[in-house]
Amino acid sequence: MLKINTLKFLLLILICLTVNSCGTIVLSLIGANAKEVKPITIKNGEKNVVFIPMHHVGKKEFYNSVYLLTDSLGKKGYKAYYELIKPLVPSDTVYNRFNYKKLRKLMSRQLAKGGHIDTVTYKLSGRIKISNKYINQPQPKALISDISNPLNIDVSLDDLIKKYETDYGEIKLDSCDMNTGIYQEYKCQGIKVLVSDKYKIFKQGLIRDFRDKHLAEYVHNSDDSKIIVIYGKAHYNGFLRELQAIDPTWNQE
Repeated sequence: MLKINTLKFLLLILICLTVNSCGTIVLSLIGANAKEVKPITIKNGEKNVVFIPMHHVGKKEFYNSVYLLTDSLGKKGYKAYYELIKPLVPSDTVYNRFNYKKLRKLMSRQLAKGGHIDTVTYKLSGRIKISNKYINQPQPKALISDISNPLNIDVSLDDLIKKYETDYGEIKLDSCDMNTGIYQEYKCQGIKVLVSDKYKIFKQGLIRDFRDKHLAEYVHNSDDSKIIVIYGKAHYNGFLRELQAIDPTWNQE
């Protein structure tokens, strides 16, 4: 299983943020120096799942290896499921813009246009100079071979906001939130500043647990027997745990 000492990792990042020369160390810790993906296979006797652990900043060679793997597996009948939080109806509406601003309020940081929610990447943004040998994770069409019939099975932006507000109350936007463009630099007071406990709940309870459970249920109940899962590596342990809660015969090879 993928494991990490979160406390030590975060402490090292905080130290590195004060040292201009240690960007390479942080990028190495998140796996950004890898040139080839290392897939993980999970089975339950009926289905084969190949989990591709992603980092959202990395080397071009790494993302090329992801494409080649999905192409190879696609030719063997595998179908690719990937993560991307998007509105149920992907259009530029007032409702969607409002929800994106609520998401940003929860993240307490500027949103990335790619739709990936990666806290380490956000911590790096603007604080550590990143070499041009690193690139952002490509969009699905460039990352995943069409032969694998890629499908976005992540929770929708609508469901994420609804889940939070149902459990923890309305996300209230102030004038700063409303007047700042969705992808502009965020200088407003996010949940992290206003209610730090709710920020922690959001990070673990929704960004991880809620989505991991959704992913596990979708995979387990799917009619597909050969599946590629292309998700951030931080989701792996929760995904496997949720699969085993549904069916204890799910195991990593």
